[in-house]
Amino acid sequence: MKHVIALNGSPRTNGRTAELINATAETLKQFDVDVEIIHLRKMDIRPCAGCNSCVTHDQRCIIKDELHSVTDKIK
Repeated sequence: MKHVIALNGSPRTNGRTAELINATAETLKQFDVDVEIIHLRKMDIRPCAGCNSCVTHDQRCIIKDELHSVTDKIK
């Protein structure tokens, strides 16, 4: 089974972007594709500090927030 991660970065959790993501997810499910929708607005994700630590530390940000859970899923 294939797995798709859909990221909703819209400030409106139930806006048009969410409607399009949900419609796409329903279509993919008809083809036996597992879809996980992640609403970034609901997560504690802090902005980049520009320290470049991610370049030198195994491509991991030193900021401890919920972005790590998203990037782990994508990997």
